Amino acid sequence: MQERLAESFCSLEEFWTLAHAETDDLPRCYELDEGIVIEMSPSGALHGILAAWISYLLNTHVYTHGLGLSFGAETGFILHQAANGRAIVRAPDFAFVSKARALPVSGKFYPTAPDFAVEIVSPSDTARQMRRKARQYLAYGTRLLWIVFPDEPDRFVDVYRPEQPILTVQGEQLLEGYDVLPNFALPVNRLFAALSA
Repeated sequence: MQERLAESFCSLEEFWTLAHAETDDLPRCYELDEGIVIEMSPSGALHGILAAWISYLLNTHVYTHGLGLSFGAETGFILHQAANGRAIVRAPDFAFVSKARALPVSGKFYPTAPDFAVEIVSPSDTARQMRRKARQYLAYGTRLLWIVFPDEPDRFVDVYRPEQPILTVQGEQLLEGYDVLPNFALPVNRLFAALSA
């Protein structure tokens, strides 16, 4: 579930402090949407299994071919920081940055948008929220985005690329890496195989 913590503006520095404050509550993940803090509940088991499997499949390809850097679930990426300080920080379920765009890694949020991101839709996510995320990723430099819909019976993936129509793939249709992940192709059914174990 996504919940706005407040309607007041939060700077990038304040957001970093909030996201890393010690608390006795359950672990939380936060995103920053144009300066507004969004709190997200811990993922369910289905989401976690699928995120781990997708990471395995993509990591294997990225590192076998020496393509760049892979990032696990909930890594913060600064997609944009406006002149007024209102930043966008998103935490995809998987992300990739090509060698050509890789920047020095620090202990803070990654300072730019990933080349490729995967977002797994949770039951509480709305279509409006996911479309907003997709627009933001593409507007600030992401070249390939998969939005994964894991609920049965119609499991599918929406594929977003700049200046291309949204492509919905399912069943035996192929998910491709295009020029972002060269030579990557996978039937959609295999992406969801871990949920049938």
